Amino acid sequence: MRLLPHKSGPAYLPGALLVVLMYQALHAQETTPPRVIYGPDPEYSKQARTQQLEGTCVLRAIVGTDGATYDIKMEQPLGGGLDEKAIEALRRWRFEPARKFGRPVVAEVHVEMTFWIHFSHREREEFRAKLRDALPPPAEIPISTTIEPCPVRVHEAER
Repeated sequence: MRLLPHKSGPAYLPGALLVVLMYQALHAQETTPPRVIYGPDPEYSKQARTQQLEGTCVLRAIVGTDGATYDIKMEQPLGGGLDEKAIEALRRWRFEPARKFGRPVVAEVHVEMTFWIHFSHREREEFRAKLRDALPPPAEIPISTTIEPCPVRVHEAER
């Protein structure tokens, strides 16, 4: 899980680029973004585990001056019940709030949550057993071996 950089601001003309960069440098010094201090991973939904769904979803949230998340919205959904699990997990996250001139302020964050299926040993064996049961039985090919006597004895051929 990771925070994404905030995308904001209008497009500027190249002539005003220096002024914009100076403003952003001054603005960056006076404002610090929120920092994650507790970010538990989301749980996997049963539906997504059954479908073996993996991927990344992006959420947007407001971080209050208390470090809690509010007004969580899904920017890029994933489906399979994983969106709800991502929102539940983000509700439990805690942040060090953004600061402006040293004082806590409300800020918006974008969070990317990636879901990967990690099977336990038991789940892996159950999954393999299901795959084995779904496959047709292997064809039995009879193997016959016959031992035939050598027509010429090696010792007699050397004489």
